[in-house]
Amino acid sequence: MSKRTPLLVMGLGNVLLEDDGVGSAAVALVHDRYQIPAGVRVLDGGTLGLSLLPYLEDADALILVDAIRADGPPGTFVRLEGDDVPPAVATRLSPHQIGVADLLDGARWLDRSPGRVVLLGLVPESMELAIGLSPRVSMALPDLVARIADEAGALGQVFPSTLPRCGARSTGGTLDLGHLAGRLEPAMHELGVAVGFSTSCGSTFRIPKLACMPRPVGLWGIASLAIVDFGWATWRSLA
Repeated sequence: MSKRTPLLVMGLGNVLLEDDGVGSAAVALVHDRYQIPAGVRVLDGGTLGLSLLPYLEDADALILVDAIRADGPPGTFVRLEGDDVPPAVATRLSPHQIGVADLLDGARWLDRSPGRVVLLGLVPESMELAIGLSPRVSMALPDLVARIADEAGALGQVFPSTLPRCGARSTGGTLDLGHLAGRLEPAMHELGVAVGFSTSCGSTFRIPKLACMPRPVGLWGIASLAIVDFGWATWRSLA
């Protein structure tokens, strides 16, 4: 008898179809930002469909991550659980949804379905032939990754963060530059060309320069620049 997996986190989707690759992007970022507990599996399932069945058969709980068509603007977070998952997989995912539906059906027919099944994802903006996420979905990606970690914690599997925590202080308390950089990274990426520098604790900021912006900077971009400028000035004064 094979060893049981207490939790399986599986990203789904096609990275060649723009926002359909959000599941793959999310699990890659989970590996980058969190320590995976012993026994837990975090996998990029891509579009393999029934080929993934052996992984499901051994899992006690399953978190699927994918682009999900739903009401709301692109980047909106969606969470479904239990009996709500199979209908969503059959009708609200992307072109690979048939393979995902077959995967869940196969586990059920074999009476090997995980005891808990949760589907997490973001509303896509575009699933045209292109590599990379759309701006709004890219901006929402860090929040999706944080919610995956929260969901794992609720299932009894704590994902400790591996983001560096700086000791820089501001008048409002502790300023965690590593966390700030991670949260602002998608917005900075959307703004365009960026200049990088490293803080004393090893985390890297990429600060956009207004002089080299390829497109107009909106309100969110201005706010992001102001926040990063504050963090940089505080770090410089205390470093």
